[in-house]
Amino acid sequence: MTTEQAYCDWRFGPVDSVGRQRSVEAGAGDQDVWACVKCIESGRLRQPPDSWDGDPADWPVKDIGSQ
Repeated sequence: MTTEQAYCDWRFGPVDSVGRQRSVEAGAGDQDVWACVKCIESGRLRQPPDSWDGDPADWPVKDIGSQ
């Protein structure tokens, strides 16, 4: 049984289904990284979180706006 992550990778606070859906739409969901709505709206999702172990240049989220 798998469990779905329930926290934001930037703020470590709770992330709800809206944040998860918007993370997927922005391209972060494929990396198993989730953002809360506040981080998405503030643009933090454009930069990988500290816990992301890939090359920052390969971060898939570049051009998103507040949705």
